[in-house]
Amino acid sequence: MKDAASLILVIEQERTRREIKADLPATATAFTVSDGFLVPGLEYKVAIGTVDRNGNRSFTETAFVTAKK
Repeated sequence: MKDAASLILVIEQERTRREIKADLPATATAFTVSDGFLVPGLEYKVAIGTVDRNGNRSFTETAFVTAKK
């Protein structure tokens, strides 16, 4: 979103209840997940949100499965 003031990133794994939340600048184009957070063979949800200058938020969510070892 070209008018975004900031971004929100959430990665969660429901079974293990592990979660990463990050507030990022609107100019962010990459995010590095800490070693050891992603476990092989599990499904994760990732949500990326934009926050406009008035505080309104809009999120897109999807899921992915990490490769098994």
